[in-house]
Amino acid sequence: MKIITVVFSLVIMAWALLNALLIFGSSHSFESIEWKYKYTVITSLIIFPITGIHLYRVFILNRKTIGLYILTTISLILTGLLISYYGFDLSFESDNGTDELSILEIIPLGILAVTGFFIIATILKAIKQF
Repeated sequence: MKIITVVFSLVIMAWALLNALLIFGSSHSFESIEWKYKYTVITSLIIFPITGIHLYRVFILNRKTIGLYILTTISLILTGLLISYYGFDLSFESDNGTDELSILEIIPLGILAVTGFFIIATILKAIKQF
């Protein structure tokens, strides 16, 4: 579980940085970027590291407070919402008429599945603890 936690934390942080570089590093000026993309990127740059830190505390350091379990679950749900938005945006809004999946469309689905796994694991660990 420790390896999965570390890898997942690194992947979601890398995903946030990749999207920030893709959107803010484009040839367009900052003012021409739509606000929904700015908010999504800034929010993911804040939420994803927080999620990684909470997962580290719960699954590697084995901290056993109910508040930490609640915060971890909330941050995982927010991570799932942001990743769902990224998946929707990449697969439906940028559809170029092909039915092929690219790696940028598959990665959010994998992250979303692992996020669901960690939500369930966190809730089960909290129930088992208390």
